[in-house]
Amino acid sequence: MTRTYSYKTVEQRFWKRVKKGLSFSCWPWLGTKTKGGYGVVNFKRERTTAHRIAYKLTKGEIPKGYVVMHNCDTRDCCNPRHLRAATQRENLEDMWKKRRQGDYRNFGTANGRCKVTTEQCAEIQQTYKEGWITAEALGKLFGLGQSQILRIVNGESRVKVSRKSLSLKQR
Repeated sequence: MTRTYSYKTVEQRFWKRVKKGLSFSCWPWLGTKTKGGYGVVNFKRERTTAHRIAYKLTKGEIPKGYVVMHNCDTRDCCNPRHLRAATQRENLEDMWKKRRQGDYRNFGTANGRCKVTTEQCAEIQQTYKEGWITAEALGKLFGLGQSQILRIVNGESRVKVSRKSLSLKQR
């Protein structure tokens, strides 16, 4: 069975799912989105992101080895004026320059899900190395699991706490 659409072309069907606004404003994708907030579309038997299709429809093919980058940093934006082809390196450099990497890349207390401070990590390392308490018991004291305590002690979960910070703690 063949589907029939009231729109004449696939391009018209695509743009029907974009909330167009002023030329300088973002045009959000109204269809399905990924967990990360990017618009997702099946277009000419290709499942891809909506902003890539918006780019292709208005500017042509994406050069080989390039990605489509949002200048506006709005993931579901399909405004062609906000999109440009760039290398993945340029895209990542732009993300870091604008500090758009998100909490999932932040470590230690910069991460919103952090359970212990840097000072507590130093205390955990020092106490464990003194040898009078087990990782399991330390975990109960700090509300962490034994494996997390061992990752802190071994410097795998956090950047190793320097000896300087440990000596400051003793004063």
